[in-house]
Amino acid sequence: MVGSPHQVIFNLNKAVIGSFEKASPRRRISGRKKVPWWNPELTLLKKKANRAFHVAYRTRTEDDWLQHRKARREFKKVIRRCKRESWRSFCARIEGVPESARLKNILASSPRGKLGMLRRPNGRWTESSEEMIQHLLEVHFPECRLEDQQLTPTSSQQRAKWIPSLAWRVAKHTITEDRIRWAIETMDPYKSPGEDGIFPSLLQKGLPYVLTPICRIYRACIANSYIPQVWRHARVLFLPKPGKIDYTTAKVFRPISLTSLLLQVALLWQWDRATRLSV
Repeated sequence: MVGSPHQVIFNLNKAVIGSFEKASPRRRISGRKKVPWWNPELTLLKKKANRAFHVAYRTRTEDDWLQHRKARREFKKVIRRCKRESWRSFCARIEGVPESARLKNILASSPRGKLGMLRRPNGRWTESSEEMIQHLLEVHFPECRLEDQQLTPTSSQQRAKWIPSLAWRVAKHTITEDRIRWAIETMDPYKSPGEDGIFPSLLQKGLPYVLTPICRIYRACIANSYIPQVWRHARVLFLPKPGKIDYTTAKVFRPISLTSLLLQVALLWQWDRATRLSV
């Protein structure tokens, strides 16, 4: 835990990603992907239809061709039934809001609403992708400004800062490992990551090893009243709002910000604490 805030968090992210890559190295998956509606009955019917075809092709008799067509019709009939039953079973298992929303987005997907050149309020059109992105940022994030991407701390940031002991006591009382554990375990394991590329499942699997360093980082942030710069970077996706007639203006797109997972954990814990205090 020695070093600048950026270096400490960088080392933590590097350790989490490195451990994941070492424990689960990439490998090529061979074979075809199985469909959920396939079953042993279909395998037998397919073999039966193939045998009937080979017999009819060898004998060239009308009876054998009839047997082949009959076996083929039976095979296709069972395929339709299995697909229908699999779809009904899939719909019956959808109980939560995330699954329902994902199904709704799949069924309601439309080629309309793709992001392209946009029309400014003065009637002029954006002329490049960079200008289009800049216009979206100006509309949805009015006070945002472009800054240097270099995160290396300056000499003034590297100097030691005196922090009152009261601030550390408040941070230690506010941030506990049990609350951080609750915030991490309640997150969706495969929630979309931010710029750090860390999924919640990586922290959930290695929680006994990363819980104490994360707790110390949060306490240092509270005591210093400081949010590390690496947490301030977000990946922004602009999604089209459904039901719009014209998709040539910036306001018909909704920004979705994917921030660092560690910042999301802190925000989730703060939300739970505020909810408890309000109750």
